[in-house]
Amino acid sequence: MKNFMKITLLVCIYMFIFSTTSLAAFDDIGSHWCEEQIEEFEKNGFVEGYGDNTFRPDNEITRAEFCKIINSYMGYNASGDWEIANMNVAKEKGYLTVGDAKDLISREEAFVVLTRLMTIDSIECELEYIDVNDISVWALPAIKSLTFTEYIEGYENNEIRPKSNMTRAELVKILYNYIGVGGLDEEIETLEFTIGYMNHNKYGLEFIEIEDSLEIELDETIMLASVCTEEDGNVEFEIISGDEFINFDKENLLVETLLPGEVKIKGITKDSNKEKVITLVIK
Repeated sequence: MKNFMKITLLVCIYMFIFSTTSLAAFDDIGSHWCEEQIEEFEKNGFVEGYGDNTFRPDNEITRAEFCKIINSYMGYNASGDWEIANMNVAKEKGYLTVGDAKDLISREEAFVVLTRLMTIDSIECELEYIDVNDISVWALPAIKSLTFTEYIEGYENNEIRPKSNMTRAELVKILYNYIGVGGLDEEIETLEFTIGYMNHNKYGLEFIEIEDSLEIELDETIMLASVCTEEDGNVEFEIISGDEFINFDKENLLVETLLPGEVKIKGITKDSNKEKVITLVIK
């Protein structure tokens, strides 16, 4: 089998709002246990509310809603009828391929999907949930991995409730735990524009800044991340040299290396036109 490496360029735009007061993004999330995460997701365009300005955090989530939030969070483009389009993107990306748009999704099924999406390796650990015997055999590896990496936790009574349906707030919390929105504020608050990569180990994702270059091995998988302050706007990437070594899908920001070599990638902020070039040396 031919070796290749995939680098996902994940554009993470962190918005910094400096204010002494703030209003809840939705009318029904005040004092909710997931209020902060929902507000951060709303600011960054990852979630939308209903016409009456509610988010309904404790509503059980449909498959289409589940896919819509994930697609928005991951930067996957879905156009057309929102239910059909988001389900189609999920099938195309391979993280959810069965079920009808209006069907609810159980917690254990959602855990399996999220583990697939996060590309988390199977991690063996002892589960201490009091209802561990209710977990389906096919969901055990995912729940063990997500528990070990602390992306999920049980309820106050130490139940995991695998057969219950996932709620809208629960999905937001898991995705927030995965990479977060503003989770790196203390490190990047003073930076105008930086490019780094998210390296996944058995403990989770860590953010590592890249100054000028990075050496990587074939078969290694990393996620490049751009981070900038609000006034700089979004970041666009382009390949300025080394395109003979890769296939570059600008829409999905996917770099797939086929051969060892050197690739130079330029990040450009849309509003201020700041630039940063990094060199990837594929060994």
